[in-house]
Amino acid sequence: MAMAPARFSAPDAESSRVAADPVRLRRSLGGPVEVRETHVSWVFLTATTAVKVKKPLRFDFADRRALAARREACLQEADALRRTAPRLAAEVRGVVEIGTGYALADPDDPAAVDVAVVTRLYDESATLAAALEAGNAGPREVRAAGAAIARVHARAQRVAAPLDERTVGDRNLEGLAPLAAGLIPAVALLRARHAADAFVLREERAGRRRTGAVVDGHGDLRCEHVLLGGEIALVDPLDIPELRRVDVADDVAFLCADLEHRGHGELVDDLLAGYAEGGGDRLPLDRVAFHAAYRCLVRAKVALIRARQGGGGDGGAGALVDAARRWAWRSRGPLVVLVAGPPASGKSTLARALSAASGLPVLSSDLLRDRRAGYSDDARSRVYEEIASRAAACPGGCIVDATLGDRGLRRRLLTRLQERDVVGVECAVGEAVAARRARERRPDGAFGSEADEAVARRLAARHERLDELPRSDRVLVDGEQSSDENVHAIESWLDRRLVQRVDPTA
Repeated sequence: MAMAPARFSAPDAESSRVAADPVRLRRSLGGPVEVRETHVSWVFLTATTAVKVKKPLRFDFADRRALAARREACLQEADALRRTAPRLAAEVRGVVEIGTGYALADPDDPAAVDVAVVTRLYDESATLAAALEAGNAGPREVRAAGAAIARVHARAQRVAAPLDERTVGDRNLEGLAPLAAGLIPAVALLRARHAADAFVLREERAGRRRTGAVVDGHGDLRCEHVLLGGEIALVDPLDIPELRRVDVADDVAFLCADLEHRGHGELVDDLLAGYAEGGGDRLPLDRVAFHAAYRCLVRAKVALIRARQGGGGDGGAGALVDAARRWAWRSRGPLVVLVAGPPASGKSTLARALSAASGLPVLSSDLLRDRRAGYSDDARSRVYEEIASRAAACPGGCIVDATLGDRGLRRRLLTRLQERDVVGVECAVGEAVAARRARERRPDGAFGSEADEAVARRLAARHERLDELPRSDRVLVDGEQSSDENVHAIESWLDRRLVQRVDPTA
């Protein structure tokens, strides 16, 4: 089980005897026992079994201070495990005091001072997480995992009504915000809320209600919870039914997000393909991305809870919030973003900032240009042909950084990209600012452009607006504003655009 070594976090209210002295339970189990700790449980690993005891704590999503609440959580987890990982033979046992130690007994034993979930011990090296780290897993194993998830979903109880996804997301952000205060900028959480609200509104206005797609699933699908070998098992499901009842895309998206978080984003398509091959829905990538963004924020909250229990810091939550932002970009669909403007208008700086926020690659005309050919019309034509070819081949979208001021060259580019969703971002600055920036160009052309003040003035005089694109598909930004402000404005504009495409009155 991939969990942190035990720190024995103190309970915050009603205690249990096990909570007061978890080491005592470890001694009572006999033989060598390893103790692990999550933000909600202690897990005691013997040679053959795992004994999980819930912490008597209160969270924004559960109150486990009472013994009855911990018993119900154990019953829920064991019930879920029988569906997602039957080979672990999960059962619920009571914890009773015997002399100076503890023993496992019937879960309803009136003498029980706590309750535990007991399962067979599994080989951690057989998890998908371990296999990926060792280089022993690839597309075949990930496709098999996707098919196994589809089979679990097929057996799961279906929930008739669709979930209120906006409320679920808002509730998570409301729990995350106070934990993140002083560690993660509030504007980052605001951006996440806006992107999620726009996606839900777009789906509602398009009439895409997900009836029949909600199941009593796993709820916490990460690579360490996928047990390979024989019949694939999904271990450690959530013990809270309300959080386990999710859209099938949500369950799968958690594993997609974890694959990318571990540096294996190239396997996401294999997971989705395997899910469909196993009898599941063909899940649209934009919906998977929407749920993956939400799951990154859930993990950010958990990371902050664990960081507080363990002594501080953000526990990696900041990186997870950044990952949520990149997934939110994908929920907008595969976009080709043309960042245009005269030299020294700030377009290259903005393109890099957009790439950092979105994860999309940048195709820069300056970096593709043969510098020996200069800025001749023939040289620029060859560069635009190369950009068009590369942009058309980027399935997930890209950012094009080019002046795009020549209407003829631009039309050829747009013709090649007519099957793609293309948006234009036009950068503008005052003439004096552009001249000053051009004079201050680094002599080594470190950021690609070598256009001096004379070239910048000449190209600016010839620059033609991006009016081939519909007004709804292009936006003008102030190149003198900070890149962060402009990226945030562009994200908000894209969200409004996507909603208005399905409902112009929105």
